[in-house]
Amino acid sequence: MSGGQLLAQGEGLAGDSYRLLVDGDASFAPRRVSFPKRDLAVIPEKILKLEGLRTLLLQKNPLAIEGSTFTRLEHLRVLDLSETAVEFIPDNLGNLVYLRFLNLSHTRIQTIPESIGNLWSLKFLLLRGCKSLHTLPKGIEHLRGLRDLDLAGTVIDEAAFRVGHLRSLTTLLCFAVTSREARAAQDMSGWPLDELKNLSQLRTLHIQKLEKAAGRSEATEMSLAAKKGLRELELSCSGTVKPLQTPEFVRKIEDIFEEMNPPLCLQSLKLKLLWDKVPKMAVSDLPAKSPGSGHRRVQLLPVFSSIRPSARTEIVVHSRLFSSEGYWCRVHGY
Repeated sequence: MSGGQLLAQGEGLAGDSYRLLVDGDASFAPRRVSFPKRDLAVIPEKILKLEGLRTLLLQKNPLAIEGSTFTRLEHLRVLDLSETAVEFIPDNLGNLVYLRFLNLSHTRIQTIPESIGNLWSLKFLLLRGCKSLHTLPKGIEHLRGLRDLDLAGTVIDEAAFRVGHLRSLTTLLCFAVTSREARAAQDMSGWPLDELKNLSQLRTLHIQKLEKAAGRSEATEMSLAAKKGLRELELSCSGTVKPLQTPEFVRKIEDIFEEMNPPLCLQSLKLKLLWDKVPKMAVSDLPAKSPGSGHRRVQLLPVFSSIRPSARTEIVVHSRLFSSEGYWCRVHGY
């Protein structure tokens, strides 16, 4: 079941029914409550007493969360607090053992409680754009059924868990790279590429900070070619690596890319390289832009020729080589 299906299912109460819930008969007990953009500063007490509640959607409210918030909501399956003012998630989040979908994207949270490891039913954990969140607890690696982990736009300085333990993942946004040596020296801002080795169910994978990988050997160990379900792959280096662009550095990046060998099934490949040189493995020729076209055609080296049989494949290169701002260079149907 997708995240969208989880959000849509169930008997519900929404929109203008808010007063009915707050002021109505105590026997009224909906299983699904959806009150987005209601200017709620706190979750009404009546909602917190709905012990049979399965879905709670409160996105885009100026909410604050108290320590007792989840005490009686033990049967909750879906919780969406995205784009709220929530800064604190209490430890009793771990009581929600039936929770399947948790969206805390674009909130002000600074930490996730270690008790998240108790959520054995969790399939979707969305932490996109959490600007104040810089640490992730070790308990996340106990979420063995997790399918979607979204960290896009969230800068993590300390990820205590091993992402390689989450073998059910189908979507991973974004996997930040650090080398094995750096991780062993307590650089917890990412993971070595070999953590991807056993994530064989991946369909969507975004990898960032590739310049932090040690080199060719670590790229080999990610076993990218063996991920037969992979449909979307995005690879990026940091926008801050320009001072490091020595010939040795560029050769290291090329070596890493050459070892990746994307699978035949790939439908979308994006190389986001915010620096002045595109690795040779990605582009061998950049002819002049054709009249009236917003894109340049890109001739691929053999390392990417394996994905040409799919007429649906889209290959995108983004580099400052083309302009001061950079833009996407697309190849359709290669």
